Amino acid sequence: MPVNRGTLVLLALSLALVVAGVQYAHYGDQPPTDYRVEPATAADAEAAANDTYEPDWQVVYHYENLSDTAQRAFRSALDAPDGRVSYLGSENRAPEFIYLSDTAGSPGAGNYYVRYEGNYYHLTTYGAGMDFGFDALGAAFLTMAGFGATIGGAVRADDARLRVAALAGLLAIGATYALRFDWFGVHGLSALLALGAVVAFGAVAAGWLATDRLAG
Repeated sequence: MPVNRGTLVLLALSLALVVAGVQYAHYGDQPPTDYRVEPATAADAEAAANDTYEPDWQVVYHYENLSDTAQRAFRSALDAPDGRVSYLGSENRAPEFIYLSDTAGSPGAGNYYVRYEGNYYHLTTYGAGMDFGFDALGAAFLTMAGFGATIGGAVRADDARLRVAALAGLLAIGATYALRFDWFGVHGLSALLALGAVVAFGAVAAGWLATDRLAG
């Protein structure tokens, strides 16, 4: 049975909007983390340790006592030309540190000192989630527009293969987001879009082939 190409293109574009919206939301949900390192002195570290608001907060660390995540981030920032390194994903947040939005906190809360190879360094940690502004609203708009257009196109389609394929694509990309699938640790937006497209349109192809085989 020949397929209506216009409907096919419409559904493909609509599903692509859903993929873009969902993956953009996933990208924005990843907490960004910044580490900044500057040379300091033992006197700086001692003064900060005496100035902390909470006695239980640790301000000064020896490098060898840091977690693996903290050691990696510290070395990367230390080796960076501007003394700063940025990551995406909660796995890049060291458990011993506190991450504030965009300003250095008080000693022991986003504001630390590290003794490394006999020298002291000032380490500041920053982190924030997705701003509920353009990013969140943009992702929601893309997702809802694509979802509505895909459902509408599937309902109007006179070919069962198109209906099943479109719904299979929606379910596949929706399920991966609902289950908080981490996409194999991929963080870049382009890579996330490509992976989302593979999942969604792979499900489309599977739904199409299954429906065509059953009908035959």
